[in-house]
Amino acid sequence: MKKVNQNIGQYLFIGILILHVVACYFIGLGILTNPKLALETGFKVTYNADIQIISVVVGMQVIFLGSIALLGVIWTRRKSMYGIYAGIAVGLYMFAFGFVSLLKVGTTDGLIVDSSRGFITLIFAYYAYKELKTSN
Repeated sequence: MKKVNQNIGQYLFIGILILHVVACYFIGLGILTNPKLALETGFKVTYNADIQIISVVVGMQVIFLGSIALLGVIWTRRKSMYGIYAGIAVGLYMFAFGFVSLLKVGTTDGLIVDSSRGFITLIFAYYAYKELKTSN
């Protein structure tokens, strides 16, 4: 009988974190390099010079979130619980973001995309945590 890989939770967790890293860096760099295009197409906000500082704040924040996810990838690959904690922080942020954007803005985009991604991250973090806990 073929043995099932014992680290599947960690691989799924690392995979979803890599998705976060790529998405966050892509969005963050897009906002910083071309705020008009990013804000008008991605956020449906009419861009003007008065909101330029907002694009810097949002762009840097998204890159920071991607960097936390990247640390989660690195630390989880090194079998450190700190990677799980970093991933949980990213998952909780994404999960909460969807609900807050629904309550404050009234759109379901964040709820469907971001909260779902955050919830999946938390599920994978749980399985990766269990695997790391039993292997140490």
